[in-house]
Amino acid sequence: MKKILLSFFVLTAILLTSCSDITEPEISSNLDKPGFDKPGIINAANLGSFAAPTNVTASLNGSSVTVSWTAPASVSSISPTEYQVVFEVIEPGSDISSITHSGSTSVTVNNILPGKYSVKVRTEQTRDGNNDFVNSSEFSISAQFQVSGQNNNDNAGPEVSIAYNPLANAYGWNNTSVTATYNASDPSGLSSPASGSYTFTSEGEDQVYDFMVQDIYGNTTVALAKANLDLTKPSVSLNFNGGVWSNGFLIAGSSVNLNTTASDNLSGLLEVTTNGNSGYSSSFYAGSTGTYSFTSIAKDKAENSASRTITFNVAYQFNGWRPPVSLTKSFKSGSTVPVKFIVVDANGNPVKDGLNVIVKIGNSSAAALLDDASTGQYKAEVKLSGTGNQIVSLEGNITQASLSITVR
Repeated sequence: MKKILLSFFVLTAILLTSCSDITEPEISSNLDKPGFDKPGIINAANLGSFAAPTNVTASLNGSSVTVSWTAPASVSSISPTEYQVVFEVIEPGSDISSITHSGSTSVTVNNILPGKYSVKVRTEQTRDGNNDFVNSSEFSISAQFQVSGQNNNDNAGPEVSIAYNPLANAYGWNNTSVTATYNASDPSGLSSPASGSYTFTSEGEDQVYDFMVQDIYGNTTVALAKANLDLTKPSVSLNFNGGVWSNGFLIAGSSVNLNTTASDNLSGLLEVTTNGNSGYSSSFYAGSTGTYSFTSIAKDKAENSASRTITFNVAYQFNGWRPPVSLTKSFKSGSTVPVKFIVVDANGNPVKDGLNVIVKIGNSSAAALLDDASTGQYKAEVKLSGTGNQIVSLEGNITQASLSITVR
């Protein structure tokens, strides 16, 4: 016989006397129940030598029946690959419907109507691509079951609920994949699975997935799973303007304006902060020296967040050397030289306190101390060592400055 793809045809003829006889199945298993008449054995043509299947069972689940069996052993090098599953309606009708089933050793038939049934399975195999041959033995022992019913007044679809993991936030958005799971129930029984799931993985707003659930009478409920996914962080940048600058240092006593720009292309921006303040701008007054970092944060409605940080080094302004140190004068090794210089803030005001500077000349160094508060002059007494050209430098919270002197 020609090869038949997996297809299940169940034809049951139930003699109905009136429309009021349409009933809703209430299923009870009667496998091999005493009192069921065993239908007569149908003999197959002796065209092969396969044995019959064994261990035939019929398992009920609602209005569905799953028939399972054990495959017979192979004959020579040929294995059985097809089976014919035959349902017999014992009551109320006597029609027989068969299913030619390839591959696995089980088959499920849904939407069984009320009645008494038996089911048989036989082995089949195609010979020479044209003819069928079956085992010379009889059908295997039948499995029997019964479906009894009540009046069918069910015109409603199944009850379906949907749960989400994880739940959306207060704005209806998720920033990770979301799995929607449905659970269904129906007093008449379901022909669809009682539960199932779908995972949303792609970005998008108002995404929808349809769960279609059907009861045994064909009443259908379509439950919609919905999700909004934003998996991308907002775009954010932080810039500044203003302030007094020298050699990469922000001079103490000046102010800087901080400006944030941000955008989000999907869920939209929820919040923007600049230097801890809500909004797109803030300001910073450099009242003292040190290293300062400033951060802007943008958060979207899916709770994705992005940030940008900039750092300023704040120092006092070196405002020139004072005698006796100069480029033209030489100094004797071993002598102590008073190195003097002026320090001001961004507004040119003398710095009277807060300066922490070490003056270095070659391998010698000394701390600078306030020498004249009215002008912001500081002095360090440095004892010279060695000879030759040596560099005078300042290290601390002051802008960079250096000077070459001669030590003899």
